[in-house]
Amino acid sequence: MNCRTLVALGVICLLPVFACGDDEVTGTNGNGQPSAIQTGQWTATTGSAGFTFTFTVASGASSISAMSMTFSSWRCGNSSAILGGNISSSYTGNTPAISNRAFTLSRDVNHDPMGTDWPITISGSFANSGSEASGTWEGSVAGGTCSGSWTASR
Repeated sequence: MNCRTLVALGVICLLPVFACGDDEVTGTNGNGQPSAIQTGQWTATTGSAGFTFTFTVASGASSISAMSMTFSSWRCGNSSAILGGNISSSYTGNTPAISNRAFTLSRDVNHDPMGTDWPITISGSFANSGSEASGTWEGSVAGGTCSGSWTASR
């Protein structure tokens, strides 16, 4: 139990200040503010067999500096295409921002510049703990549409 729980039960809590650091219930630091978003590479699971992605939170946690999508015999809805391989993007200059703990990433998975776009959009937000994130993804690939949710933790 933490100090807040003990006080709520009518117990006087006389612990040093450092003993009430992160609050395991709300995911906040000891001051009631969300914990800092962890920087570095995050790996997300999508619940869609054959599709995973990673993203990298830049130093300072104000933007996403890179993302990678991995496909293994993956089909979007009733599309005619089955995707396999890895598609990576490193952002330079105008990086996708993290604002109010939320972000949106978009990537065209069709390598043919003269062909039809096959966009996949990933939207998400970071939990107050700073070590968990979740959101949704959606795609329009080769005539098929698909969507789902994702989770990640560090």
